[in-house]
Amino acid sequence: MISKQNLKDKLEKLELLINKTQPDEANKEQLFQDHQINNLENIRYVNTLDINIDDDERKHLIYIMRTSNRVWKMRNKMLDGDWNLEDIKLDELEGELRNLLPNNKIAAIKHYRNIMNEELGKIVSLRDAKERIDNLSREMTYEQGLIIKQN
Repeated sequence: MISKQNLKDKLEKLELLINKTQPDEANKEQLFQDHQINNLENIRYVNTLDINIDDDERKHLIYIMRTSNRVWKMRNKMLDGDWNLEDIKLDELEGELRNLLPNNKIAAIKHYRNIMNEELGKIVSLRDAKERIDNLSREMTYEQGLIIKQN
């Protein structure tokens, strides 16, 4: 198991990368970007951990590591100039899908297929779209459970 200090060091390294790749000016919708907020919340969570962690805390740490890996990959692409229009559209699409879920799963599936097929030129079957939306829905349910537990 990764040590608390090692995890904290890695999250702080991610924070530096996020800060380095932040836009100079905020957009009209957000003063702070979600990656920055989420990473600060993750650092705060790790700081609250005891030496002995239970299964729920272990699951949360795994979730933190997985989501941090995605942000790390994305932010390094941005830093290297490899961040392209497709990457931006996929990031925006996830936000749009999260707004549709959990109340409108059918609309989320349709929207996902439409964007993938029409805007990104990737043919996505109904089955694949449903699987993607189900996975995102499970992830959101897990996140919601963590938020409720922490409050």
